[in-house]
Amino acid sequence: MIWLGAGVLALGTAIVLANWVGSPISADTGIKIQNLGSFIAGAIHFAGALAAFSSNAPIKSSVGRRVLVLTAAYGGAIAAIALLTLLSAAQLLPVFFVPGQGGTDLRQGILTIAMTLFAASALLSLLIHSRSRSLFMYIYGMGLALLCIGQLAYIYATSIADAMSWLGRTGQWLGAIYFAVACVTVIRQSRTERDGLQEAIESLFPSSAEGYRLLVQSSPDAIIGVDGAGRVLV
Repeated sequence: MIWLGAGVLALGTAIVLANWVGSPISADTGIKIQNLGSFIAGAIHFAGALAAFSSNAPIKSSVGRRVLVLTAAYGGAIAAIALLTLLSAAQLLPVFFVPGQGGTDLRQGILTIAMTLFAASALLSLLIHSRSRSLFMYIYGMGLALLCIGQLAYIYATSIADAMSWLGRTGQWLGAIYFAVACVTVIRQSRTERDGLQEAIESLFPSSAEGYRLLVQSSPDAIIGVDGAGRVLV
């Protein structure tokens, strides 16, 4: 949830600043802020999805540590977007977009990486859903897939008002709606099952024993265990 929030905050802040600060300066400045914001958001989402996929269950920690991690994640996301906004407004970053011609090679590369990060995050989220049957992870993964489609559309945009630009915006808006629904799903689950939000989040991941059972049952190969003396235990 922290990674989801930080990723959404990074992209949302970038879009707002791109329109309020960047676009009045030039189309290139606004596009630059939004595209780099998408890249940062994609990296955050991928880090969160990879961490979730690699662990059997979330690590329990004290309230103080959670607050510290939350502050660092959200504060870091805002600081990163604020820095790239200042650099873009001061014209200290390379050109990203030429009206009538489309994006520069640098912009296309940034968007391609962002698209790949969103796609990989979506795949990992759906893989987590396949083993935990978590509705949250399914909706979250679909939201990431929509963001991936949005980045793909932006790659082929040649102006800020053409069909590809609007398709990119639509992908972002729909992705944001899916993220909101995913958050509501976790909150409703915590209320329905009379569990706390932390317990509801923990239910998204199978326990170590459950994860081992799923691994054994789904593996097409035989799985055996031996001790130090070479005796077969399982």
